Amino acid sequence: MTNNRRTLARCLWAGVLLFTAWAGTGFAADIPCPRPTQISFPAQVAFRVYDPQVVFRHDVDLFGLPRVEGHMEIPPQGWVLQGVTITNEHLDLKLKTFKQNLPDGRVCVWLIAVEATLGMPEQHVYVAKDYPDYSCEYRSVLAHENKHVEINRRVVHSFADRMRKALEDGVAKTNPLIFSSRNVMDSQITGFLYYLMRPTRDAMHAELKQENGALDTPAAYIREHAESGCKNWFPNGVPAYAKRR
Repeated sequence: MTNNRRTLARCLWAGVLLFTAWAGTGFAADIPCPRPTQISFPAQVAFRVYDPQVVFRHDVDLFGLPRVEGHMEIPPQGWVLQGVTITNEHLDLKLKTFKQNLPDGRVCVWLIAVEATLGMPEQHVYVAKDYPDYSCEYRSVLAHENKHVEINRRVVHSFADRMRKALEDGVAKTNPLIFSSRNVMDSQITGFLYYLMRPTRDAMHAELKQENGALDTPAAYIREHAESGCKNWFPNGVPAYAKRR
């Protein structure tokens, strides 16, 4: 396999058979996609990383926190969630494309520009509403959740360059894409780009899970509770199941 001619293995994505056609600097001679003169090459890739605004939430009780979605905090057996931080690893892709219909019913899709955004504008942090916001327990839980916020910020930023490189490489090696149907949607194209970026995204997710998990061990909880000096972790009205230790 040469540097300027690569054909990716066929990938079934959203019911459409995708074929890659172009690698780096030249066409593969067997791919019938004439290079359009009305667009510029290479495709433009813009990559943005959010530094989200942290939104503190105090409207969910100990019963409700396990049902909050989008976090990586799993308490050890016998412990309960007293706060959660939503992770900030969302990836959004927007495309500008040029399409060429082929005589056999297929379509060539040229990527003109790809705009990627990693993260979200807001990151929500929850502290159980069972703890008044002036209490020792509230302050202790909030300090713990702020550690999760910092982990998420640091890990996402540390992967930004790798994510950008994975996207740029994916665009360069697969432009144009050939679809078997002319009824191709942008979601199918972005889905293929997500697929090419998946190894890097999976590595980021694994690091987030590992570092966040290190904060949520029995030893870490015991140490933080002891250092806090707080005494009222289970105030009146807290569900009985939450008192299990």
